[in-house]
Amino acid sequence: MIPYRLDLAGGWLDQPFMSGLYPGSVITISLEPIMEYEECCGMATSTRRSILDLWGELPNMNPLQLSKIVFSYDNKPGTQYVSGAQDSIGICVPGLTKHHYDGQYWPQTIEICQDDTVLDWLEKHVFIQLTQPRPRGLDLLKISNISYDNVMLLAEATDKCWMAILKKNLQEFADAVTLSFEIQKMIFPIMNIKLPEINCMGYKLAGAGGGGYLVMINDKPCGDIIKIRRK
Repeated sequence: MIPYRLDLAGGWLDQPFMSGLYPGSVITISLEPIMEYEECCGMATSTRRSILDLWGELPNMNPLQLSKIVFSYDNKPGTQYVSGAQDSIGICVPGLTKHHYDGQYWPQTIEICQDDTVLDWLEKHVFIQLTQPRPRGLDLLKISNISYDNVMLLAEATDKCWMAILKKNLQEFADAVTLSFEIQKMIFPIMNIKLPEINCMGYKLAGAGGGGYLVMINDKPCGDIIKIRRK
């Protein structure tokens, strides 16, 4: 069984045109495939297909080494758009990860949290709901407001999110997830779409946005549950 990747904050900071202006992190969790998530919906399904092409299942090997192999396969020579490392890391590395980028495609550091109390807490408060898939061919980079100040804001929001998770502070976690998403939309306005009525403490769109799964942070169930991969 091949996991999926769900990003919680900092998406786009795995691209050098972002972290080269100001270093920052992406926070991801590796999800057990308790359901088949839709294509083009922000769950790293294209990277998951790469693993299917290579092995048919997730190999039993060092997760970080595996994620480097998958990242390299995802981005063959001549690739026009380099798929960020958050996808391969988020799929291949169990638990919760914070990967810190500083102007390179591969992160400078990777923090891994496999504390069951933290992962159990996340499973109780993170829910997802499908909106419409992201239109194929949508160019999210066509309009952008990339600047040192805006990238710094995104990096700072991600750090707040990480600290809130480790403290298991639900309100701070929800606020940081929403803040990260709002900053992403400010930088890449095409990410923004009309969302269904939202009744939760915090929210974001999974992946690059423009459609897909709505991630909701809440104190009680408000969508489909997730199961975080432990090993």
